Amino acid sequence: MDSVTSGIGKLFFLYRHGGTGNTYLYNTIVAELRSQQKIDLVVASSGIAAKLLPDGSTGHSRFEILIDIDGSSTCRVKRGTHLSELLQQTSLIVWDEAPMTHRFCFEALSRTLCDIMGVPSVGQSYKPFGGKRILLGGDFRQILPVVPGGGRGSTLNTSIVRSPLWAHCHLLSLQPNIRINHDDVNSTTIFSVMTFPQWILAIGDGLAPMMNFEGSLEASWIKIPQYLILPANGTSIQPIIDFAFHGLLHQFRLVSFLKNRAIVTPTNETVSAINSAVLSYIPEETRVYYSTDSLCTESTDTSELDILYPIEFLNSLSFNGFPEHELALKHV
Repeated sequence: MDSVTSGIGKLFFLYRHGGTGNTYLYNTIVAELRSQQKIDLVVASSGIAAKLLPDGSTGHSRFEILIDIDGSSTCRVKRGTHLSELLQQTSLIVWDEAPMTHRFCFEALSRTLCDIMGVPSVGQSYKPFGGKRILLGGDFRQILPVVPGGGRGSTLNTSIVRSPLWAHCHLLSLQPNIRINHDDVNSTTIFSVMTFPQWILAIGDGLAPMMNFEGSLEASWIKIPQYLILPANGTSIQPIIDFAFHGLLHQFRLVSFLKNRAIVTPTNETVSAINSAVLSYIPEETRVYYSTDSLCTESTDTSELDILYPIEFLNSLSFNGFPEHELALKHV
């Protein structure tokens, strides 16, 4: 905040892991700036992360960063445009989940801001990002930029820590995990709640014990602690449902109960099975809704396609991000 109020441009990196209150901190900073009638731009490397931020968007969308980018690229922002004028008046740029983004994207934004602000991009008068205040944030334990077919070295070379901009970064950190509220944890689960974050951090830091598995040539497998594993009951999903939604029959109307529980699974098939099982616990009338499926074609002759792809076949298809043909709901 001192950097913004003093008008001195600085580049900051907020190093944090999950549960340390970074989103709350971003919201507080943005609220304070806007109360002073200052302009800020809040972006993230992914759309999901951007939705958690006030007026958030992706960095590529906000700054018109090229998809095919190299070490000399700039953003598609020209002087005299509305976006360039907005960037000139901006007091702070917040970029969350920065480690996910290729370093060329940050370098392209820096060149663009230097051009807009009339600051040399090289030499003694050079100022990163044209002298703008930049707050980057993220956790290098999480996903780094993806290099198709690349190895560890290629991935590291795309990281912002390998960029010349990194030398100008002032490092900050958030440490305590405030997501763990001990008041809401009973004595039987306090061990798991306290130990699980430490285990996750150990994996990210490369300190978790590794082991061989099924004839692997090197120790590259991590054994999940026993206290995190539910006893198996054949192929039944019932144990995990009972664990995650214990007491659902008496609390299914409580929003506070439902919003703090979720079961994550990688396949749509398992999602449907879990949803159906959980829905069966709720003693309310089931309402079933069906999708309306049809072929979209530029051809005027669809008779052959109708034979090859009947409605029954279209109804059976399942795609990521789309609900099933048959959607069962209950009103509570």
